[in-house]
Amino acid sequence: MYLTLRRATFKLRLFYRTSSFDPNLEECGMHRTLDTLRSQTAALWTRSVDQPMRYAVDRLRDTIDAVLDWFFKRTPPGRLLFRHLTPDDWTSIRMFASPAPMVLILFHRPWAAIATALAIWSTDVIDGYVARKKKLESESGMKFETSVDTAFNLQTFIGVSIVYRDVRDLLAVAGLLELVRLAGGIILRRFGYDGRPNRSGKVKTWGYVVGTCFRLIAPAALAQLFLVIGIALSVYSMVMHLIRFLNEFARPKPRH
Repeated sequence: MYLTLRRATFKLRLFYRTSSFDPNLEECGMHRTLDTLRSQTAALWTRSVDQPMRYAVDRLRDTIDAVLDWFFKRTPPGRLLFRHLTPDDWTSIRMFASPAPMVLILFHRPWAAIATALAIWSTDVIDGYVARKKKLESESGMKFETSVDTAFNLQTFIGVSIVYRDVRDLLAVAGLLELVRLAGGIILRRFGYDGRPNRSGKVKTWGYVVGTCFRLIAPAALAQLFLVIGIALSVYSMVMHLIRFLNEFARPKPRH
């Protein structure tokens, strides 16, 4: 199956390279029109969606980093934790604590489940912060974090789906997308694609956080709204990764 997928990808790369990058085809009016349309669409998307999202998420990350700087540099517990815990340690804490919100939801303890989920979700921010500050970012750490995040989201979705059936369909779609995202990342890395999660991934995660928390304490409509936002951003993130993969894979390799 792996060899079959390799051959199919090679054919796709050959077709994509021929249709987009071959200079001999530049004289063809249709190809020039398609190139112009593609560049205009990309520019419009960048101005209207990508740049505002990048700006908003960057400002949010700067604010969170400022809070974490204060905690880890100014408080004795923070300095102790920063000195002794690595990013993988924070991810491991999230992995072992991840079943707790689902158990609390099943026992109808919504406020305790929300507090526990937010505390666990906060470690997703902390491990990235510690990795950047200690310069410990690695491919294995990213894979470990992605797997733990997916498992945690799925467990929380299962707990909410059992108790609150009015959001079960949306949570099933969200869970399926989480599995597709995990499997797609594994497959693309087999072909040498080293794409990092874009900013929409974090926004998507917090859409799921707010949606699931709202369903525990608020009407279903609010939860459905944020879950739809999370699903839309999840699809957008996967499409952008696929486009980047195709562009990177179709780019002619330099000859030595």
